[in-house]
Amino acid sequence: MLAGPPSKPRTVLSDYEQQLALMGLVDPDAAQVVADRQPNQQASESTFDVWPDHDIPLLLFQTLLTQWRMGGGGPIGLDYEMLDSRPVRRLGLTDQQLDDACPALQTMEAAGLDWFAEVREAAIAAAKKS
Repeated sequence: MLAGPPSKPRTVLSDYEQQLALMGLVDPDAAQVVADRQPNQQASESTFDVWPDHDIPLLLFQTLLTQWRMGGGGPIGLDYEMLDSRPVRRLGLTDQQLDDACPALQTMEAAGLDWFAEVREAAIAAAKKS
């Protein structure tokens, strides 16, 4: 994990433009997106807080979201060769930051595999009923 004590979480939308810039993207409506989020506004299901220590692992997971290795029964894990891909290199992370982020990335990968398994089992159960 990343070194240092955990600090206060921050709202993802408050850093919206910065996160887009890290990915090489620009949203012309970014200022409005941030302005629409009032401090006392109730958070919706699509907003969440991220501890700063988890910024890099989450950013990596989002970058690798479409890079699952597939087996006969569905996804079997993330394609870690993609950690050296152009989209990941654009993030400007050091080798140490990548190494430090891997345990958290693997935790998200495991949760993703669990979710895929649940979806697959639900689809099999639904097919048996029909």
